[in-house]
Amino acid sequence: MEDPRQEELEEEEVNATTGSFICEVCVESISENKKFKNNNHCIHHFCVICIAKYIETKITDNTAKIKCPGLNCQQVLDPISCREIIPQSIFSKWCDVLCDNYILGFERSYCPNRNCRELVVNECGENLKKSKCPNCEELFCFECKVAWHAGYGCEEGRNMRDENDILFGQAC
Repeated sequence: MEDPRQEELEEEEVNATTGSFICEVCVESISENKKFKNNNHCIHHFCVICIAKYIETKITDNTAKIKCPGLNCQQVLDPISCREIIPQSIFSKWCDVLCDNYILGFERSYCPNRNCRELVVNECGENLKKSKCPNCEELFCFECKVAWHAGYGCEEGRNMRDENDILFGQAC
């Protein structure tokens, strides 16, 4: 009976001379030109087809930071390195998921202007009240998320609103 490690070494020698490698996912011998290179951030060997399917699965699960599928590898896949091997729709969704993931760490509000509704993010972490929408440039109260109530606190501003206003029921 032959030593299994000896078989692996022989296979590696054959792959080195033929310009191929064994994909760690599908365990197929793949041509070197079909090898995924994560901007050379890690040493794991995957074919572009397996990585593309892996990325698509992770994006479907709304995973923003996709780690290398290598056993115990903590290296994150570089979206730009992956752009050419995945469909444009998957790349766009990945970008959206990355942005959403980034924004979730910040306090945010939507512009109360019914014709705008732009997302406004408090990236500085300051205690915001009077804010200006970057899209429509209308002033609004970031704290209670309604049109700016100049000279009045949020509680007073809430009491002045029209009861028929759909935003009236929102708590400050």
